[in-house]
Amino acid sequence: MNRYPLNFLGVEVDALNIPQLNSLVAESIEQQQKSIIANHNLNSLHIYHHDPKMREFYAKADYIHIDGMPLVFIGKLLGYSLKREQRVTYADWVWPLMEEAASKGWRIFYLGSKPGVAEQGANILRQKFPGLEIACAHGYIDARRDSQENQATIAAINAFQPHILMVGMSMPRQEHWILDNLEQLQTNVILPSGACIDYVAGAVPTPPRWMGKMGLEWAYRLYSEPRRLWKRYLIQPWFVGKLLIQEILGISHRTKLDVAISGFEPDLRSAKTATIQRGLFIRLLRVTLLIVLDILSLSAAWDLAINYSSLLQSEWTKTLPFLLLSLGVQVAILATIGLYRAGLYRRDYVNIIKAVSLSSILILFITYIYEPSTYIARSTYLLYWFVSIACICTVRKLFDISTNFLRQKGVMRHSIFLITDAREKEQLMKIIEKDNSYTIQGFADSSCLDWANREETFTFLRNQNVEEVFISWNSIKNRSFLYWHFYNAGITLHILPTEHKLPFSKSRFSLIGGLAFPTIAAPIFIGFDFWIKRLFDFCFSLFVIILLAPVYLSIAVLIKLDSPGPIFFRQKRIGLHGKEFLIWKFRTMISDAEKFQADLEAKNEMKDGVFFKMKDDPRVTKVGQFLRRYSLDELPQFFNILVGEMSIIGPRPLPIRDVENFKSKDFIRQEVLPGITGLWQVSGRSNIDNFDDVMKLDMNYIENWSILLDISIFLQTFRVILQKTGAY
Repeated sequence: MNRYPLNFLGVEVDALNIPQLNSLVAESIEQQQKSIIANHNLNSLHIYHHDPKMREFYAKADYIHIDGMPLVFIGKLLGYSLKREQRVTYADWVWPLMEEAASKGWRIFYLGSKPGVAEQGANILRQKFPGLEIACAHGYIDARRDSQENQATIAAINAFQPHILMVGMSMPRQEHWILDNLEQLQTNVILPSGACIDYVAGAVPTPPRWMGKMGLEWAYRLYSEPRRLWKRYLIQPWFVGKLLIQEILGISHRTKLDVAISGFEPDLRSAKTATIQRGLFIRLLRVTLLIVLDILSLSAAWDLAINYSSLLQSEWTKTLPFLLLSLGVQVAILATIGLYRAGLYRRDYVNIIKAVSLSSILILFITYIYEPSTYIARSTYLLYWFVSIACICTVRKLFDISTNFLRQKGVMRHSIFLITDAREKEQLMKIIEKDNSYTIQGFADSSCLDWANREETFTFLRNQNVEEVFISWNSIKNRSFLYWHFYNAGITLHILPTEHKLPFSKSRFSLIGGLAFPTIAAPIFIGFDFWIKRLFDFCFSLFVIILLAPVYLSIAVLIKLDSPGPIFFRQKRIGLHGKEFLIWKFRTMISDAEKFQADLEAKNEMKDGVFFKMKDDPRVTKVGQFLRRYSLDELPQFFNILVGEMSIIGPRPLPIRDVENFKSKDFIRQEVLPGITGLWQVSGRSNIDNFDDVMKLDMNYIENWSILLDISIFLQTFRVILQKTGAY
């Protein structure tokens, strides 16, 4: 069949109906070709314009059918004569395709779905179409090309010798998998088929046909799986709207990813894109519902206590301000104790009783202080205390029953990914399944975080909208800086418990499946703290340069009077991501000092020789000694900060000579902006004579960075300067 693709919204699609698609499949099988029949919908369109690998996959596809009425409507709007039957979803196509396969003896292999679901769907198809040859394997595999599990899956596919291979791992994982393994697959037709067999097995609800015909299947799916699909159906369409406007105005759809970008690269602690914590909607919804239910319970309890206890009541306790104060105090105490946190915390009825008891006593005390001369009916407070506890505990129990019911239906679950070795995987899955709060999107071993695989791993996690990752301690313990990648992707990180201690300053314990997992929760607004740091860098540097302009001029005059040579010393240093830049300092040595360094290497006081430090360096001038003692030689580096090459706080940028002596593990310090001062400077500076100790301090700073840590170092720097600690 000749191909006449339509081009709109920056992609190619083919106007094909189900009979035409079946003909294409038959043609490929008869001619013993290997063909890819892909599909496009709003979700794939969004991914296509943001994922280079997705574009590479579609470039290899032989045909691309339309999967979704919105694309048909947009095509019609742009003047293409598209029909409803040219929108083909797998929920519709799977039945005629299987009927054709059974009648013509085509063997089908389906790779995808959760363990057990694929086989259940295959059994239904075998019963409906006698003679159908279909084999299947679940899609929860380590999908990296060279992994043992992936190679075993490909071997099973090839051993079956399928005419048709259907891959249902969801976008873009299924497309990435096909692209990675295309050369090894021995089949005629490859179909990225999404949740096809899930529909057949009933694991995913199928919308009524009338909704599909009207293009409203998205509304049904959003209603059925709001947690997984809200972003796809409520956020991504705005991007398609932008593409449509560009199409109408004739603007190119070339994406920023098509252009080689050689400019600024982000710090390890900065977010690549502005985003919010993943899974925030469900968490906010849960907390909001709990607070509302608690307020209703407490209000009902107070109303009951006022109306059915002693008639002698303070008039103030019957007013709205008192009720609002009472509710505010009690909700605040419940929140402070952590009774709005997820899991076992909100079901901690002992602490609920303690919190309500404490708040009741506190309210009684406030009432007495406010109106000491008024009679306070103790029976009112006793009744209120008892009814409050009964109402809150009952309502929370009902809330849990309702939540568990919804989770069994696949709603209000958090999508997660597992990173652990095979021997720990089964143990971890059993723990997670106890909690009944998660949907496992996949797993991989620790090699997925290796440098060569890391970007692909995080691209997959972002595209799959993974909210939380469970990781074994062995996978991260020697490269703990990696938690920043999860943190800045908005992904909450749970570390498989090995010892009862918190490995990072940002971590806290979370009870999951009865075990305490060290957890690093992603911030609500990703990267906000880092950009506060950068804003402070810029504003403070500009302030210092303007305020200390007379000091700069005075130092320049003193340097000129003291010794011949330039005022400033400029040297190539290694900065962010290993890039060279010129650091500015006031000259503190004779003008040709670097020429004599080779002769002084034998007197280097750094034990391992990585740095060069010498206390009584003969090259230092008299004015230079004074400037170094009070760190005034560093003042010109505020210009480096102003242009974004440095930060006020960070690991010191080192000369090329020092960096050439690095071991491979030491280069992680180059993934954050270098600074004028840092943890090393406030911990002794030149008094520390071992590079390993310096690296430990730098790694401690990188792993535990926060705005508060920067403030602490900033304030300690003034103390170190005044005390001249380690300065020479």
